[in-house]
Amino acid sequence: ENNYSPNKFLTMLAHLRIYKLSLEIKEGFKNKIVSVYKGLSEKAARGIALFKPYHSQQEILSSLSPEKKEKYFGHINNGLRYYQADQLIEAVEEYEHARKLIPQGIESYLYLSRVYIKLGEYDTANKLNKKALTIDLDDWRVYHNFGAYYFQKRDFEKATHFFEKVLELKPDADLNYYLLAESYYTIGNYQKAEEWYNLGLRK
Repeated sequence: ENNYSPNKFLTMLAHLRIYKLSLEIKEGFKNKIVSVYKGLSEKAARGIALFKPYHSQQEILSSLSPEKKEKYFGHINNGLRYYQADQLIEAVEEYEHARKLIPQGIESYLYLSRVYIKLGEYDTANKLNKKALTIDLDDWRVYHNFGAYYFQKRDFEKATHFFEKVLELKPDADLNYYLLAESYYTIGNYQKAEEWYNLGLRK
């Protein structure tokens, strides 16, 4: 007997989206991540740098003046606020300011990529994410963006590889458990979908 009933799993996923995922599925399968990081809006509003540099980023940023770094992360945080408010043109402008200020700053490429994914401009998003990968191979956010790219393009098989890579690098990246569950469910691998769903609930 098949224990992985599609109807049963759909019910589980519906509950999951409300309780844990904060992911709204819209027409055309476009998803909007409301907030992955706890307290994102509050921190951004206070002008706090939300993300720490990773590996090769450390060297780049350590060579810059505090004033330049503060200005860079100010643009990043402004972009995040605009992104959350669906003011995507303004978000792009802020990220572009950051990119011009520090061309090797990975954050500007990561968040520009997310904006273009949301806009459905997938080729542009993919190019930006590939650039981010050349800056730091070990930043889990790059692989999350690749996963989101393939997820939006409905290439769920490829999406699973990237979401699994995220969890290899950052096991507490909760959102990726549920994106994996949904990806596996969509390609009909209900056993894998349930496994990832249950792992996510334990986090």
